[in-house]
Amino acid sequence: MIILFLMAVLPTYARGNLHDQYNLQQQQEKKKKEHTVEVYGDVKDSFTQAYLKAFVTVMDKDSNVIDTMTTRGRGKRLFYFTRVPARPATYIIKAECDGYETKCINHTIKYIARNKEFSFPSLLLKKKFNQDVALDDVVVTGTKVKLAYRGDTLVFNASAFNVPDGSMLDALIRQMPGAEMKSNGDIYVNGKKIDYLLLNGKDFFKGKNQVMLDNLPYYTVKELKVYDRSSEKSRLMGKEMEKKDYVMDVALKREYSRGYIANMEAAGGSEDRYLARLFGLYYTDNSRISVFGNLNNTNETRRPGSQGDWSPSNSPQGQKTTRQVGVDFNTSSKSQMIRERGNVTVAWDNTHDLTHSSQENFASTGNIFGRSISDSRSDNHSFNLYNNFQVDGKLGVWLDTRIDYSDRKTSSTNLSATYSANPERWGDIRQTIDSTFAQNVSGSLHDIITNRSLYQSRSKVHAFTGSQQALAWYKLPWGDRITLGMSGKYTSSKPNESFSLNRNEYFKTGEKDLRNYYNDSRQNSYDMNASLDYEIGFPYSKWAMFIGPKFAQTYQSVKGLKYRLDELGGDWIANPELMFATLPSNMEQLSGVIDEDVSRSYQTLKKNTGGELAFQRSGPSSYLVLLLSISEEKERLNYHTSTLDTIARRSRVVFRPTFMYGCDDDKKSISLTYYMQSQMPDFFSIMPYRDNSNPLAVRVNNPDLENSLYHHYDVNIRFNGLKNQQYVGFFATGNFYHNLVGTRTTYNSQTGGYTYMSDNIGGGGNWDFWTTTSYGVALDKARLFRLDYRLWFNGLRRKDFDIAYDDNSTQLCYVLRTELGNSLYFKYQKDKLSINLGGKVEWKHGTSDRSNFEKLNAYDFEYGGNMTYTLPLGILLSTDLKEYCRRGYSEKSFNTSDLVWNASLARSFCKGKLTLKAEAFDILQNLSSTVYEVGGQGKTEKWNNTLPSYAMVHLMYK
Repeated sequence: MIILFLMAVLPTYARGNLHDQYNLQQQQEKKKKEHTVEVYGDVKDSFTQAYLKAFVTVMDKDSNVIDTMTTRGRGKRLFYFTRVPARPATYIIKAECDGYETKCINHTIKYIARNKEFSFPSLLLKKKFNQDVALDDVVVTGTKVKLAYRGDTLVFNASAFNVPDGSMLDALIRQMPGAEMKSNGDIYVNGKKIDYLLLNGKDFFKGKNQVMLDNLPYYTVKELKVYDRSSEKSRLMGKEMEKKDYVMDVALKREYSRGYIANMEAAGGSEDRYLARLFGLYYTDNSRISVFGNLNNTNETRRPGSQGDWSPSNSPQGQKTTRQVGVDFNTSSKSQMIRERGNVTVAWDNTHDLTHSSQENFASTGNIFGRSISDSRSDNHSFNLYNNFQVDGKLGVWLDTRIDYSDRKTSSTNLSATYSANPERWGDIRQTIDSTFAQNVSGSLHDIITNRSLYQSRSKVHAFTGSQQALAWYKLPWGDRITLGMSGKYTSSKPNESFSLNRNEYFKTGEKDLRNYYNDSRQNSYDMNASLDYEIGFPYSKWAMFIGPKFAQTYQSVKGLKYRLDELGGDWIANPELMFATLPSNMEQLSGVIDEDVSRSYQTLKKNTGGELAFQRSGPSSYLVLLLSISEEKERLNYHTSTLDTIARRSRVVFRPTFMYGCDDDKKSISLTYYMQSQMPDFFSIMPYRDNSNPLAVRVNNPDLENSLYHHYDVNIRFNGLKNQQYVGFFATGNFYHNLVGTRTTYNSQTGGYTYMSDNIGGGGNWDFWTTTSYGVALDKARLFRLDYRLWFNGLRRKDFDIAYDDNSTQLCYVLRTELGNSLYFKYQKDKLSINLGGKVEWKHGTSDRSNFEKLNAYDFEYGGNMTYTLPLGILLSTDLKEYCRRGYSEKSFNTSDLVWNASLARSFCKGKLTLKAEAFDILQNLSSTVYEVGGQGKTEKWNNTLPSYAMVHLMYK
């Protein structure tokens, strides 16, 4: 009204100006209120179909510029994104790229409906020819940047690190700031575990990171990118189904991204150590194939001169010979719409584990002591096949096939004894066992021996698993999406047979017990799953809803028969060692010696019918997901023993909520995950059953066992784009448990045998958590000096049952354990010299309300460093020296110091094609093969047949 009044009374020219302002204001308000949709596309080389980093201009049909941007993304896949008004319209898209001809295309959006995004066709650019480029002379000086952030991606520049000649990818990762590699090959960056390694953005022997770590030469790597990526299941379903994978993407240098790479290595050393390795990789723009072969008996992943953990607790256990061959391929169409990948691996492993162990189990009535010596050998053959085929588009298909087969044979011998008092006065473990198993034991040693046992076993298992998953999806014209999923899995274990010979002698009762068992256990199972998922996008918003039914069926058949061969009489009882693992020629005799008390068979059929409802909010740099899953689970059990032949049924309603949130920008990256999970005991585990085939370890089922519940959370915070190559990260994960399952343990003081039964620990009060804070920074402008710091705090509280003597009732007690640690390292790198100095300290605290519990207040610390330097004649020296110490333990033997020194010398010949390297492990021969552990239930001293000190010479060709 005010506007109309002024227009009536003001002069004409004034009214005109005011009218123009009014129209402009209305247009701006209309533009603000107008809804938009996202449009995206890519730019590719017209011949190779490789993604290009191009400058893109989006215009309307009248060539008015709507937006400009540069294609971006992770790995080799680059896209452009923008938003346009949510109405039918025609757009002009122009792409410009250095070395290519500029190109424009037209694309029309015909209708919007509930569509929130549209894909524009690929822009295919042709290369320019006959270009003459004059380059001025440029002199570059300075220090290479080791790490930087690209949005939420942490990028490491591989060329900025001094890595010894002949090294593989694992040596490069060990030098990266904030990165830590465990002895088993697990990689942690800023305290968070890497789930998968990628090669140029694609899977490479997925789930077998060690293959790439051991075989990909470091010199082929351009950079390593660390980021969160939606899991494969989430990407296929179009929604965040589970927390994102934390991946490390290894990007190859341009010259190795096409053509082939080949390298081989042979090594021999002291103590009969040897190694042979072959690796080949062929790469094109749209395909990749790699082969590898490995033969070694080193059982070692750490390298001299690196920041590895050489403490005794992380030494490889036992001696292992490995033979492995594998093939991996990855191919796609030029448009990347059709992709296939897969791998085949065949392995032969032989292991020999020799263990000397000393145990002390805590109990309020009196601690229980044990000594044992075991010698085991195993021979394992395995075959693994994986194939994945995918067609993208509005109508898409995804097929995933896996086949796994293993043939495993094992044999072992164990000498063990239980004591009512500490037998340390009779010497070390070997001496104590020798004295205990002497023909005539007398005196004070005889008085404290509760039992002594000789146990032999031999087993053979053939296991097969085959699985097939299939997904098909279709995006409807109005924007909704429908997804159909089906999967099946079959497992079989046949034959699964074992022999065991057990001689027990009880000193307090004077009784002896001989048991010679043949165990015939066969099982097979299958799983079937089906789901239908419908996605509804809410118009003009970032929200979408997913809803659909789900069905699953699981079947399992187990047949476990146990035969007492000693009841055959004859040599089976007169000379059991001679007849060990021997069956009678007349197999009908077996039916007469079946142990009816412990033999059983059962079949379970479980059906799960329900559905899922999910709400997801997705933005350019954030997402929020609330997933609600509810189902009815029905289970039927056919159970058969000598005393019980029955059909039992049970059912329950399962509810699982999941919440996920994530956001990232140039300054920070945050992800949160929470879910609740209910666990129900296996149906067969609550049927009446008592397994006393081993009288020293009797297991009893608990028909009153109830469901347990736990809450899980993950928190991950990273700060990006900081100056001076800084990184700051915080990671936390943990669980809260309700009605947790513990173990009631009863100790027979006359025989030294234990009886175990699972039972619920009512209520809550059980939890655990792990937290890590990481920080790193370059200390000077030239970035020659660097500091890396890490702080961690872990905690665990468990209620469990105290060990009860004889017929006494078990009592609940709690154990609280915390660990607080930090590490600090200073690094210097210039030209041919790299030095890394520092250490870490970890304080361990443990307490319990058990009456005779020894409170733990101990600390482990280490200090030292490693160095890499190129000597005259091009000889590369890599060495590390570090001392590992333990202090504050009540047991004096647990307080140890191990000074470990390793070194290697390497030199390349024939223009770098040939490398000769000599390595020496534990030069001072101080590294112990004994590991000490203190926990809430007891403490253990364990010696293994590791070989920490040896030398090797390597010859490598590339």
